[in-house]
Amino acid sequence: MRPPLHVRKLGEESALLEYRAPSMPSVPSIVCEPLRLGQVPIPSRFFLAPLAGYTSLAFRLAVRECGGLGLATTDLVNARSLIEKRRRAFELAETCEQDRPLSIQIYGVVIAEMEQAARWVEEQGASAVDINMGCPVRKVVKGGGGSALMCQIDQAVDLVSAVVNAVSIPVTVKMRLGWDDESLTAPALAHAFEAAGVAALAAYREIALAAKGLEIAHLQFAFRGLTLAVCSRVRRDGIVEIEMGLGDPRLPKSAFTAAQMRQAEAASRVRSAAGHRARPARVH
Repeated sequence: MRPPLHVRKLGEESALLEYRAPSMPSVPSIVCEPLRLGQVPIPSRFFLAPLAGYTSLAFRLAVRECGGLGLATTDLVNARSLIEKRRRAFELAETCEQDRPLSIQIYGVVIAEMEQAARWVEEQGASAVDINMGCPVRKVVKGGGGSALMCQIDQAVDLVSAVVNAVSIPVTVKMRLGWDDESLTAPALAHAFEAAGVAALAAYREIALAAKGLEIAHLQFAFRGLTLAVCSRVRRDGIVEIEMGLGDPRLPKSAFTAAQMRQAEAASRVRSAAGHRARPARVH
């Protein structure tokens, strides 16, 4: 959709086209409140989600300058590549003192490699380690990583437990509802991860093999009984992706449509993704 253009006449000879940003819905007050991820204080509930090819250090710092950002996450980084000191992996995980709080997202399937990579992440001063179990890209899943881990419950639980025990900073997990319609393993994994000490979950409402969304009500049922923070991606206007925490008792219990999201009374956290590619200032 093209941005609205408004004409303002300057005398009789010329006209100036100026851009007026479309009006945005008001932000629920709770989103601006601080929270804690494990023992790490997060100044607001605006989270910058990992975006492949976009969330570099320069981009994250630009978004932080807009103000209001709580937690940023890097692009996904191959655990083995970090161990092997590959240049590209170091570029993806590059950070600095101004880039805080920060979560570095890693993926892999070998427990020893994930443990070592997580320890490296902690040594770099990251605030948290995020384990990717949601990426369906072939180069990631062909080795058993990303969303392919959701097909192996025992292996996934062992891997996540090992990472939690390997570091002292919070560990979070990004995943989907399952690999396909026949294997919606997220509920079982979520409860197992909570028992293992995971600080928070981010759950796509799609399965890995298709862009098929499920209603928020299904997610509420899937993660019922959890006490840790759970986020669920909801596409808004086809541009911005918002993730609402289901673990906050102030969240309305009914299902939400995209239109209802704008009027939602409260959300425990907002995780903005695709919309920031063009308009990073939206985080403010």
